[in-house]
Amino acid sequence: MMRRKQLGLLVVAAIAAFGVAAGAQTTKKAAGATKAKKPRVFFIEPKNGATVSSPVHMKFGSEGIEIAAVPAGDVTTARPGKAHYHVGIDQDCLAPGKTIVKGTPSWVHFGDGKDVFESQLTPGKHKLALQLGDDLHNTLPGTCAKRRIQIVNIVGMILWASLKQQNTNPCSGSPASARLGAEGSAGRTELGW
Repeated sequence: MMRRKQLGLLVVAAIAAFGVAAGAQTTKKAAGATKAKKPRVFFIEPKNGATVSSPVHMKFGSEGIEIAAVPAGDVTTARPGKAHYHVGIDQDCLAPGKTIVKGTPSWVHFGDGKDVFESQLTPGKHKLALQLGDDLHNTLPGTCAKRRIQIVNIVGMILWASLKQQNTNPCSGSPASARLGAEGSAGRTELGW
């Protein structure tokens, strides 16, 4: 009988030890699963170094933070874990905690929580900065992405392609460039295309 009691206590102790070990593993997994990703922001479109026409289509993405519209009314505090996008045209990333002033011409504000945008940009090289801001429009640390793009004049490209197809070079002494030069200097241009 004494042996049975000892054996029973041993089984109960083994079950209890197994339960404690299993509980510790579950706690470790849960702690790892709830560890939040560090917030980051990125361009989905356009790709860095892309040559595109205007209007430029932009699409944004983020991880580790919820993108949400800024609440209506007079906002006095920022909600933790929530942000919205800002795009700087020909701007560098702002320092963390810097306020992006709403209505600044070089920064586009997406307080509605949208993640797509089209913008008319002049032909040439441009840099874009995508930055997250909280409800008070303060930039968040580590949440800026940059892109360099080239905007091409699509009408000029079409004309150039048409001339190349006709094997005519508007920069040489072709009849078209002669007419452009002669008539253009008189204030009248007829390309005849």
